[in-house]
Amino acid sequence: MKNNMKKTVLPNGMRILTLPMKSRQGVAAGVWIDSGSRDDPHGKEGISHLTEHMIFKGTPSRSALDIARQLESVGGSEDGYTSHEETCYYFYLPGDEIELGMDILGDMISNPSIDADLFKREISVVSSEIGDVEDSPQQVARELFSKAVFVDHPLGKPILGYPATLNSFRPNDVVDFLKDEYIAPKLVLAAVGNIEHERFCDLASRYFDIRNEGTPQVRTSPSPIDVGSLEIVRKDTSQFSIFIGGQSFAFEDKRRYPLAVLDTILGRGASSLLFQRIREEAGIGYRIYSFGEYFSDSGLWGIFASIEPSDANRFFDLAQGIFDELIDGGIIRERFDDTLRGLIGKTKLENDSVSSLLARLVETELYEGKYISLGETLEKLSAITPEDVIEIAHELFRPGRMTGVCLGPPGFDISPDWLDISEDKVA
Repeated sequence: MKNNMKKTVLPNGMRILTLPMKSRQGVAAGVWIDSGSRDDPHGKEGISHLTEHMIFKGTPSRSALDIARQLESVGGSEDGYTSHEETCYYFYLPGDEIELGMDILGDMISNPSIDADLFKREISVVSSEIGDVEDSPQQVARELFSKAVFVDHPLGKPILGYPATLNSFRPNDVVDFLKDEYIAPKLVLAAVGNIEHERFCDLASRYFDIRNEGTPQVRTSPSPIDVGSLEIVRKDTSQFSIFIGGQSFAFEDKRRYPLAVLDTILGRGASSLLFQRIREEAGIGYRIYSFGEYFSDSGLWGIFASIEPSDANRFFDLAQGIFDELIDGGIIRERFDDTLRGLIGKTKLENDSVSSLLARLVETELYEGKYISLGETLEKLSAITPEDVIEIAHELFRPGRMTGVCLGPPGFDISPDWLDISEDKVA
């Protein structure tokens, strides 16, 4: 694909990115705030996520229902999310309705109504959301795993916050957070599809009235830790939810490309080692896979498995065998060509999606300050060697670099010989 990405920085510091595709009928567009849960002030964990909820509650001129009806009346839709490092509000609608979308989005970001009654109601909604997480053993284990990897760093804290912090919030907390974090230099407005760059910039200037000064949180990088431990959490569940992994690499680190190959071999898909050795051959787990996340200054890799309690120790033995085999390198050399070819093909297919192109456009801007095209990504993938992947396996799969969480029922002894038991407690 020809790289026709365009970028403009407005006088207030807001960045405007477009990737025009005249062959498309629709346009996917949104605003990203370079601020997420890791930027929540200490003692106010969850405020960025609650702020996202409140932005969708309406403005002085539009209720939440008005916003939904106006977008749906032209076939459009809206959504948003909060992650550890960014907050996003986006829409998808026909290209000839872009002004309506920008009018609505600009109104939401520039003039949110932090109504006291709506605020109280939304506290209840987020409380239910936290309750949903607490009712899911996998999600509880996932949050405990992040805490084990990042300890007390904000990256190890839940995006939704805690019940205690949530219930302490008042409307002014959201107002103050908006003043500090929702400032023009931290905003990226982007669009992909049937859009003209100059028109998009004009609409951004017209509909977004954003301050360019605030007092944003200063980020500190997580400290690397040598762990090699397993935390066991006893909870009345039918299966063990198990996470094993550790810190990896920042988004801009070139090692994330060979890590993507290693991750694919390890646990992405039905031909992966985890799926074949543990589910297909041993028959001891239904859900099992590997995963990874990249941040501005660190990363996270891990595997997840849902295992019958009586098979838990066997799972740990098999997992250790897989890690050792990957460190040895033979299986990486054997599978390298097919895995790399598949990863390149998957990357190409992802870029058939407007939403994926939009994510690439913004993601590379936020993390690298420039657009990384599909062609550049494919070049970096194609340059990987088996030795690059083996080197990553040596770095990440040493027992001292891994930590784990095992959440499940009492009455079963868990004793992997390659992870020290750091704690055995009741949830």
